[in-house]
Amino acid sequence: MLPGPLDPPPLARPGETPVALLYARLDEADGRVSGRWRRRREAEYEVFELGDGTVVRWIRTRKGVVEDHQLDASGRPSVTVDSEGGVPVRAVAHGASDVTVDLAGWVAASGPIGRVTVPAAPKPRDGGGWSVEALGGTLEAWLDQPSDPTAPAFVEGLLAGSGADLADRATVWVDGRPSVRFALLAGDRPASVWAVPVDSGTLVLAWWGRATDDPVDAWLATRVLAALVDLDAPPVEVP
Repeated sequence: MLPGPLDPPPLARPGETPVALLYARLDEADGRVSGRWRRRREAEYEVFELGDGTVVRWIRTRKGVVEDHQLDASGRPSVTVDSEGGVPVRAVAHGASDVTVDLAGWVAASGPIGRVTVPAAPKPRDGGGWSVEALGGTLEAWLDQPSDPTAPAFVEGLLAGSGADLADRATVWVDGRPSVRFALLAGDRPASVWAVPVDSGTLVLAWWGRATDDPVDAWLATRVLAALVDLDAPPVEVP
């Protein structure tokens, strides 16, 4: 049974910001990773740790190839993005059955903040921001007013505005920033929404899919979209 709109599942590690550290080696045990041999510079691994040592992201760079491993609040794999020459080429959403997304032909677009890699050039969205067709649905991005996505009022407003039910929510880190991902269901239409507090407001990414009998696979695949956000990148130059 899905939780009610006023009884969302609790959030793990809400608001915790990871610290970026450099390591020469990464160890794995029981599906989780930890760094070994700290370095001040020129290390193969950049590791993002919470206060108790839980790793929520690690990046490995070798000979122009970058592996960006993004993990959930328990330190389990969520999404891996492979880039070559600074361009994302492949992403894998990890679940009971992994979903691989070929990023060939995807483009970097200026987001409301930073850049987002998407399947095609986005179009302006009513009310600000933009929209683009992605992964069998429509992805929208816009900058909203400052808010706390962990608060009950945010959930209530999200459900009232979308007309959907809440299937799940989780703490995630969008490009290292503590955020919340919401899995919604409006009838048989799945949706994924990310709320990312930033200095100038709240960055919102909202994906709405088509009707399906298997929303779980849709929610899994759309993790890739938030994993392709670079909040610190400069705007894309338009020729």
